[in-house]
Amino acid sequence: MLNAAFGICALTGVLVYGMVGSRFRRWPVFTIAFLIGGLPRFVGAAFTDSFAPLAVIMAVEGLAFGVLNPIMATVTYEAVPEELRSRVLSATTASVQLVTPLGGLAPGLLVDSAGLSTTLLGPF
Repeated sequence: MLNAAFGICALTGVLVYGMVGSRFRRWPVFTIAFLIGGLPRFVGAAFTDSFAPLAVIMAVEGLAFGVLNPIMATVTYEAVPEELRSRVLSATTASVQLVTPLGGLAPGLLVDSAGLSTTLLGPF
């Protein structure tokens, strides 16, 4: 349910950014969305076990994350020369897919050795 709220709001964030994003400078929007999108879910999960606060946090983060990918894609297409674009995008996609399993493995090992609260508050 939390992932569904995140996904729906991320799609909403992409659509809203597509409609009004050109009115704003990219760097401040990206910075704010990045700061909203990362840490709050872990802090919320560490300090509460009820559903409602986590659903609100995930929805807000979904809106924020919906803005990040369009900005990164735009900057990539602007910065990479056309003749290198397929190579750069392929290498980027391959590297992301290569390290994705570590995103589940590393925290799992950390939860096993240090505990859930310590893992969730680790970025502090």
